[in-house]
Amino acid sequence: MGKNLEKKTKVFKSHKTGIAMFMNREKSIGKMVGKLLYDSNMGAVIINPRMELVWFNKVFEEGFPQVKLKANPVCYKLLFSKSRKNICDNCPAIKTFKTGKVSFSETGVCSDGKIYNLTSTPKKDKSGKVIYVIETMQDITARKAEENKILHQKEFLYSAIESLSHPFYVVDAKDYTIKLANSTAQLGELSPKSTCYGITHKSGRPCFKDGYPCTLQEVKKTKKPVVVEHVHYDKKGEARHVEVHAYPIFDKKGKVMQIIEYCLDITKQKKAQEALNLSEKKYRDLTENAIVGIYKTNLKGDILYANKALADIFDFMPLEKIMHFNMAGFYKSRNDYEAFIQLLKMKGKVEGLELEILTEAKIIKHILVDALLEDDEISGMVMDITRRKHAERALRESEANYSDIFNFANDIIVIYDIKSAKVVNANKKMLDIFAYSELEIKKMDICDLSLGYPPYSKKELYNFVAEAIDGKPQVFEWRCKTKEAGLFWAEISLKHIVLNQRQSILAIIRDISERKKSEGMLHESSRRYHALFEDSPVALLEEDFSNIKIFIDLLKKKGIVDFRAYFEANPDAITDCMSMVKILDANKSALTLFEADDKNTLISNPKMTLAEESLTMFKEELIAIGEGKSVFDCELIVFTLKGNKIDVYVKWSVPPIYEQTLAKTLVSFVNITERKHTERKLKEINKELIKSSRRLNELVLRDYHTGVYNHRYLAEVIETEFVRANRYTQSLSVIMLDIDYFKSINKVYGHEFGDLVLKQFARQLKRMVRRYDIIIRFGGEEFVIICPGIDVSSAINLSQRLSDAISLYNFGNNDTSIRLKLSMSVVSYPEDRAAKGMELVELADKILDKAKYDGGGRVYSHADILKNKKENYMDKSVEEDVSFLKGKLDKLTRQTNQSLMEAVFAFAKTIELKDHYTGEHVENTVEYADSIAKALMLSKEDIVLIRQAAALHDLGKVGISEKILLKRTPLSGEEFEEIKKHPQIAVDIIRPVHFLRSMIPLMLYHHEKWDGTGYPSGLRGEDIPMGARIIAIADVYQALISDRPYRKAYSKDEAIKIIKDGAGSQFDPAIVNAFMPILEKNEI
Repeated sequence: MGKNLEKKTKVFKSHKTGIAMFMNREKSIGKMVGKLLYDSNMGAVIINPRMELVWFNKVFEEGFPQVKLKANPVCYKLLFSKSRKNICDNCPAIKTFKTGKVSFSETGVCSDGKIYNLTSTPKKDKSGKVIYVIETMQDITARKAEENKILHQKEFLYSAIESLSHPFYVVDAKDYTIKLANSTAQLGELSPKSTCYGITHKSGRPCFKDGYPCTLQEVKKTKKPVVVEHVHYDKKGEARHVEVHAYPIFDKKGKVMQIIEYCLDITKQKKAQEALNLSEKKYRDLTENAIVGIYKTNLKGDILYANKALADIFDFMPLEKIMHFNMAGFYKSRNDYEAFIQLLKMKGKVEGLELEILTEAKIIKHILVDALLEDDEISGMVMDITRRKHAERALRESEANYSDIFNFANDIIVIYDIKSAKVVNANKKMLDIFAYSELEIKKMDICDLSLGYPPYSKKELYNFVAEAIDGKPQVFEWRCKTKEAGLFWAEISLKHIVLNQRQSILAIIRDISERKKSEGMLHESSRRYHALFEDSPVALLEEDFSNIKIFIDLLKKKGIVDFRAYFEANPDAITDCMSMVKILDANKSALTLFEADDKNTLISNPKMTLAEESLTMFKEELIAIGEGKSVFDCELIVFTLKGNKIDVYVKWSVPPIYEQTLAKTLVSFVNITERKHTERKLKEINKELIKSSRRLNELVLRDYHTGVYNHRYLAEVIETEFVRANRYTQSLSVIMLDIDYFKSINKVYGHEFGDLVLKQFARQLKRMVRRYDIIIRFGGEEFVIICPGIDVSSAINLSQRLSDAISLYNFGNNDTSIRLKLSMSVVSYPEDRAAKGMELVELADKILDKAKYDGGGRVYSHADILKNKKENYMDKSVEEDVSFLKGKLDKLTRQTNQSLMEAVFAFAKTIELKDHYTGEHVENTVEYADSIAKALMLSKEDIVLIRQAAALHDLGKVGISEKILLKRTPLSGEEFEEIKKHPQIAVDIIRPVHFLRSMIPLMLYHHEKWDGTGYPSGLRGEDIPMGARIIAIADVYQALISDRPYRKAYSKDEAIKIIKDGAGSQFDPAIVNAFMPILEKNEI
């Protein structure tokens, strides 16, 4: 390597001065050049800061031999023969000297006629300064030529597509996005998300979902070209009938990758267009997927090449089959084919030749042939124009039909030529109405049909024509003049069209004289309505309920039919609906009613709202709308614009034409403030009258001296209570009492003292009976007590307590005090037979007479009367009645026991109102007690009894103060003594219920302890009832694991330990042993 460099340096030195000095200064260059550059297949040079070549390799010398002719040649002069001023800023060597970094660039055409890719690498000294640049040159002339060729081909391809006169698309087969489209096909910029159906159908989904035969679906399904007719929208948004041709493009796996689609506009003539895209090099094997048939034959007609399209046209499938066929076989005769060959030999090519062929499937088709003869081979292109020929035939038939429609149309149709400014065609209706001949019409300007003076002069009409010529369709009403100067109203439509390649205006003139007459009548009717509306003495508003109607319809779509339930559950919806009402118009009376200065103030001011108390009626309005009613009336309270509250009668009705939308509703308002004010006053007076009547009635039914009810009230109330007792199978007792020897009190002490005693007696009696017992002064010193719901025995007990208490009480004043003795009688239903309430009173009166007769100071019932009879036998009828009554009572007892039990337990739940802990505690205690009883294998009857007693064991707490029950600190001695009373209170509560008495021992002794230290009786061991022992342990465990007002709950393990420690002292050890497995198994 060193020898080569030395040899090269000698040669270079003989031509370039100063090189040896440079080589001596940079000895390292020898190794670097020898290793990397000298033998490289790319040109390489070393350039100093003056842009002089100080070294070059063999490849560079071969490309630029003149380098040897001059010492230190400047690189750009050598390469381009340019001065430094003209060096491009992209010169990599200059960039490298400036930046100290590697630079790249492509040259233009160098002096050797080639293009190079230059790479400049800096060599720096120790200070970082670039002292020279190594530049390599890669010849890219051939590559650039190929790139230019491809670029020209690509430009040609896009130019060819853009030149097509019909919409052309390339569509992705997966997502229907358009990958390529010409300007004829698209509107504006093509976004990456543009789809074929979005552009051609203005739809948000593929056309097959909208019922169209989707070409893309068919192509993907069949993998064959498809031709269908569609309705597409052009750039102006107008619907066009098109013939869509779609062809698949396959990937290497044969799967449809993309689809070429072009559309022939067949709206007017349904002619097939010949402009097909044959130059899409971007896609694989364009010839194979061309939209026209392409073939190559020899002069004999043997097919040398044919594409798929040709095979399709000639009905050959698969493609290989056509390769064994002769082209002459498609012609009607061999002579026709020979004539075609002679024409081709004579002209060299044939363009646009239409032929009729017979395909392999024996189908006659029309084709359009272009052919070129070169080197005894015929290259041809075939397009199937069968559909076009059929369309042309159909067009001719359509034109004939059009002529009939044109002449017999009910509207006037005129074709106006823009260039000549004359009418070129008009239908029969035109001639009939305007009374011109066809020849006269064709000499006329369309504006000659105008009235002739403003605002319907020729000048104004020309303005509309000019707008139509600019492509803006015009529709307007006009006054037209006939030949005889007759005038009529017409609706004229003008549209710019191209007819027979001539710019024209299509004018359609419709006689609307009758419509204008109707409009005039309607206007007059509207004027009259407006006058009535404005001058009506009733306040009227036109309101728009359409938003409410939309809201109600949405609710119906959601399945809501019960609008009352909906608005009651969603009161905010009522307020929202109020804001939806719009006022459209208001008459003078409405402005006065709502204290508005003008209509705009009333319509736009939101202050006129319903008062809160009228929201209920507005809800009824909404319900009426939901039910489809068109008329509704109600009374409302509203606010005026000045904030004054007024009462109004409102009635609204919906005109028939607005029933579907409620866009206009006529609402009338009548001010009923004065009437409502009077009604409210009357109501207040009526209330006062009722109160006064009640007070008077009270005075009439009350005894003046004692304050209790009088005899008049007895007749009313006894029958009511008797009917209630009979209906609900309840007891009813009547107690009648008489103050013994009261007349003597009046005689001795005077009537004033007697009245005082009666008042004190009545007051004391009230305190001693139940709140709902009724006390009546029957007469003089006689009183009646009506006691609903208690039987004869309870009534006798009550009477005895009253008698005993009264006998101990001192009546009178400070000077004189006396004690009273009572005679009392008791009767009850149903024990004492009675058909009505007063019969009970009469019977009680008779029994009371007997009690007084026997000396007074006693309580008698019907049974006592029967015992005192001299006859020692009972009347048979009485025996039968008593037997019947006992049977009935037994039945009633059985039926009511369960109800009574439920009532007791319900009463027990009231403890929760005082002590929430107790309510939850009882439920859990019942479950623990039940589990223990079952573990001890007690009888079912005992288990039921234990459950019931456990449920009621804290019933007595209803009599304990809440301050004690809810106290957060430990109880004092006195408070604990109060708590210890609750078992006895519970027993006292249930003792009157005979069938519950079996629970008493369990409830009374559930706080006794095994060692005898419990309460209330200090029982020990087996003396404590089994059920009470079970309830005791269940009660304590539940208390331990629960939060109490004065401490937190113990953990389960802590609670179990306390229970175990209490075995033998507080608890029965056998029950503790039975309870532990239950807790350990978590059975509860």
